[in-house]
Amino acid sequence: MDRLSDYLKEEGLPLNFDTVDGWLKSLNRAPATLGQYLMAGTSFWKWATKYDSGWRVEFADKANPFTGHELPKGGGSAIAGQDRKIYAPEDACKLRNVALDNADQPLADLITLGWYTGARIEELCQLSKESVITVDGVQCFDFLESKSRASERIVPIHPSLLPTIDRLSKASTDGFLIHTTSRDRYGKRSHAISKAFGRLRTAAGFSKLHVFHGFRHTVVTALIRADVPDALVKELVGHEVGNVTHDTYSKGASTAQKLAAIKKLPTIPTH
Repeated sequence: MDRLSDYLKEEGLPLNFDTVDGWLKSLNRAPATLGQYLMAGTSFWKWATKYDSGWRVEFADKANPFTGHELPKGGGSAIAGQDRKIYAPEDACKLRNVALDNADQPLADLITLGWYTGARIEELCQLSKESVITVDGVQCFDFLESKSRASERIVPIHPSLLPTIDRLSKASTDGFLIHTTSRDRYGKRSHAISKAFGRLRTAAGFSKLHVFHGFRHTVVTALIRADVPDALVKELVGHEVGNVTHDTYSKGASTAQKLAAIKKLPTIPTH
């Protein structure tokens, strides 16, 4: 339950059937282990519904999100417990080129945005033309479509990304930068394009450990290796810094400091 709670907070998601399903798929555990997690979740749900008055009010008309899941038939144990892979610049280039070869421009653009921001896939799919703002003379992303306070942040746009953002803003017909073909009742837009990335990854020869969220790990790793201060790294990717001085009293880094850090990310090769 602690792991699920951390996942929901990190991704800014509510507790429901779809988010539990997404969490299970992100784990790459053996089916038997996933079954145990669902049983633990059901036990917790029954306990909270019976003994926690606040829970009863919040989830009064909600179905148990831990029931009705179809688990994979084997295969999960092959990569169980293994760390997700980070991407090298040539990996991002290869993935983007395969997407372009498949005439999937939105997926190619999503990969580019993932590389230069480290943002969550749903955060990127929620970016609109209004999300591109200018702060202190610097073009930035205004990540407001996030549930936690730390996730709501303003991040300068990497100079190499500016032409792409300009093109996407001009071409948008629905206000969003990334065109997607799905939107659920909660307003989530990333489901279909996330599945498309999984198929692309396999077709490009990458393993199941290479998930889209790996771009987030890649950016964090690159910033740390470029000697960007830990607190600034967390500001840029939307994590709690973890101390009262910063989280409660500090207004955070300046736009210039953030831009200097973002510029330290390596660029994707053109070919």
